[in-house]
Amino acid sequence: MREVTSAYQQHSNWQRPHQGRSCRDLPPRVAHPQVPRLPALPERVDPDAWLRAIDGRAYVRRVGADGCLTIDERLYSVGVAYAGQFVTVLLRAASRSFEIWWDGRLLKTVPIKGLVGEAMPLNAFVAFMRTQAVAEERKARQHVVTRRLFPSA
Repeated sequence: MREVTSAYQQHSNWQRPHQGRSCRDLPPRVAHPQVPRLPALPERVDPDAWLRAIDGRAYVRRVGADGCLTIDERLYSVGVAYAGQFVTVLLRAASRSFEIWWDGRLLKTVPIKGLVGEAMPLNAFVAFMRTQAVAEERKARQHVVTRRLFPSA
């Protein structure tokens, strides 16, 4: 297996023409004899950095009968007076909060739930993401099982 893989790699990289624009029908290693170095991995990672990418984005949610709305499977209380009403939820990255608006009025500002709150070493971030991925996979499997047992749910 290793011999076949190695032979394929040699052929693919050094002999087989590649139709990508940057290769201009030359084999990749002929077209690009110097492989660019990848940037170094960061020592620390901010797991909440995604907030900046969606700062100012607005989402419309319906307030439930209990006066709460759900964002990313987390409940936020708005008030039973707004049950059944649609509200606009505006994400504010700087304050790490949601602004909840109804009928052109700011009802309240609530902190975003589930944020980590600080940068962490890369290895801790990878472990954290692995834990999150396992939890998401478990939820997805549970959802499939529930749908099979209760198709109308």
